Amino acid sequence: MHCVHPSPSLCVLQLEQGVLRLYGQVAPFPDADPAHQILSAREPHEWRRPMGRPCSSWLQQVNQNLKEIGMGQESAWDLARRTPLEYRWKVKAVTHCSGACSHI
Repeated sequence: MHCVHPSPSLCVLQLEQGVLRLYGQVAPFPDADPAHQILSAREPHEWRRPMGRPCSSWLQQVNQNLKEIGMGQESAWDLARRTPLEYRWKVKAVTHCSGACSHI
């Protein structure tokens, strides 16, 4: 068995795949839904994480994961809103690992 990715560095952990799926599930929610409002809001530029917290927020980690699979945060959000099933297929196809990657 081999990894379906051109490079093992592109292989995303199962946890990250779940995070990307969750991000895609919230995108189609109505604009008035609190979960939708939280994910569609932007952090103020000068905002910093409190001491003792991870350097990256959840949304920053999602953005990094999306970049690793060749998607931008806004394009992924739009795709998940317009065609949620296509977004899920794309995330699954890109993050699928057959088990021969270095993280296993």
